[in-house]
Amino acid sequence: RVLVDSIADLYKDNIAYSYRKKITDEESVKISFRQLREDVQALGTELIANGCKGSHVGIIGKLSYDWVCAYFATLAIGAVAVPLDKEWTATDLSDTVSKADVKYLFIDSDLKFKADEIDGANGINNIVYMGDDNSLEGTLRAWIREGAKKVEGGDSSYYEAEIDSDALSLLVFTSGTTGQ
Repeated sequence: RVLVDSIADLYKDNIAYSYRKKITDEESVKISFRQLREDVQALGTELIANGCKGSHVGIIGKLSYDWVCAYFATLAIGAVAVPLDKEWTATDLSDTVSKADVKYLFIDSDLKFKADEIDGANGINNIVYMGDDNSLEGTLRAWIREGAKKVEGGDSSYYEAEIDSDALSLLVFTSGTTGQ
């Protein structure tokens, strides 16, 4: 949380993240450090409102702006980030999610078929879809919008969330890990 805030204070409107929605697009989407902070704060606020603080949070998908927001928001509220390889089979992901005690899951929308198997085997509390597929309920963008409303309404839970510097914050399974 301090990292995201201090870098936003230092670099404000400089570009923190840039990407193209489609590889053929000439123009890229540019995200400032200030916008990154606002999105992380809003998402963190919504995660807290949904009972995520202290939980293990799986993050499955390609490296993207949504992935970055999910990762930083998870760490910023004192939850445990569990990044997993999107290329694993749904069965391996499901087994690892179970072993890691994941209760909340961020996953790329194009991996919904894997999310369904993971959820069916593990009873995930919330699945949040990353990416531009707005046909799905529970998208990261919707969570950011809801969290932003809370922040605008005076919710300061994001900054009030205590973080134990000695507590587990990241649970890593290497690329060769199957969880077995």
